[in-house]
Amino acid sequence: MKILILTVRPPFEKKTGDQIVAMKWIDLLSKEYEVFIISILPFKNTKNLDIPKNYLSLNLPKSQIFFAGLRTLFSNIPIQAGIFFNKKKHAELENFISNHRIDLVMGFLIRTWPYLENLKNNTVIHFIDSMTLNFERRLNNASFFIKKLLKMEINRLKIYEKSASEGSILSLAVSLLDANYLSSSSNKIIDPLSIDLKEFYPPKNQPSEIKIVFS
Repeated sequence: MKILILTVRPPFEKKTGDQIVAMKWIDLLSKEYEVFIISILPFKNTKNLDIPKNYLSLNLPKSQIFFAGLRTLFSNIPIQAGIFFNKKKHAELENFISNHRIDLVMGFLIRTWPYLENLKNNTVIHFIDSMTLNFERRLNNASFFIKKLLKMEINRLKIYEKSASEGSILSLAVSLLDANYLSSSSNKIIDPLSIDLKEFYPPKNQPSEIKIVFS
């Protein structure tokens, strides 16, 4: 079975939650299946990174992200999803899937769904967490203008996250609260987020230091 992992950022840097979760799934699936990895954005820095041969970047330029963001203001697609979508890059992705005879495509974050929703392949979406919930938490402290923008985005996200959850054969989130925000469908799995102590651990006990800063 051939599986394609689609991420926004290259997962190998492991600096953010979505990168860490994606890498754990890549490591897990690679034990039993042939796994390919594609990121929408290119690397910022490849120094000291071990890049596998089965990795490819769509290399979406920043200028395209800006113009895509403007276009989403006049559509029903959430800005968070629309800013990373590009028709030419989507065509490249479809060609890759066809040429490599991919059986399953797994996307990470709602931002990858514009590339997945019209594919003929079986798709799995890992939301990590619900952006609807994240944006609702920001409302109370937002300014008047930002609050208006957030409410518009929340309304779009509610519909889009539900569509993605119900349009895939399986959807995942890191908590029950996030999963319940996505959809009432039964094709949901809770994938708890945890800390890998082999890579992320507290520093060894050291004597405390007192620093005085004058300004």
